[in-house]
Amino acid sequence: MITRLSQNLAKRLAKQTHQSQNEDHIRYGLEVIIGYSIKIVLLFILAYSFGITLPVLFLVLTFAGLRIVSGGTHLSTYLSCMVFSLLSFLLLSWLSVIGALQYKNHMILLNSATLMTGLFICYKYAPYENSRAGNRNRNIRFKILSIIFLSAWYLTVTLGYILEVDSTWHFILKFRYLLFFYNKIICVGIYCQ
Repeated sequence: MITRLSQNLAKRLAKQTHQSQNEDHIRYGLEVIIGYSIKIVLLFILAYSFGITLPVLFLVLTFAGLRIVSGGTHLSTYLSCMVFSLLSFLLLSWLSVIGALQYKNHMILLNSATLMTGLFICYKYAPYENSRAGNRNRNIRFKILSIIFLSAWYLTVTLGYILEVDSTWHFILKFRYLLFFYNKIICVGIYCQ
C-alpha cells in the first residue's frame, strides 16, 4: 500500500515539476517519509495509551542521535521493522519506568556499567559496516563521534542524577544502549538486507 501510494504521488509530482527522470528517487523518498510517519504516529498512539509518552519520546531522540553517527542495519521488510521498532521502544520505555523505581540508589554504578557496555559496543561495531563502507577515515570519524555521543550522554545522566532529576530518565538512557545492541545482533541472516 505504501509503495503504491508513493508511486502514484511520485508520478504526479514528477509530471508537475517536469522531473520524470527522477521519478524513482521521488518515489523512494516519499516511501521513506510515509513509512516513518506511520511508524512514529503508531508508536506515540501506543505510548500514550500505555502512559509512557515522555519515556518513549526521550528514548527515540537519544537512539536517533546515536544511530545517526553509528549507522545500523535494516530489517528486510517494512512490517518486520515496524513490529521490532514498536516492541523495542515500548518495552524498553516501560522497563525504564519500572527500573527507575527499583534501582534508584545505584544510579552511578549503573551509569558507569552501561557506559562501559555502550563504549565497547561502539568501539566494536560503530559505524556499522554497510552504512559507511569504503572510507576508512570517515569510519574512524564516525566511531569517534559515536564514542563522544555516548560519553556526553553519560555526563548528562550523571549530572541529572547528582541534581536529582527524575530517575526514569536515567533508565531510558541506559536502554538506548540495549536498543543499539539489539540492532547489531538481531538483524542477521535472512532478516536483514
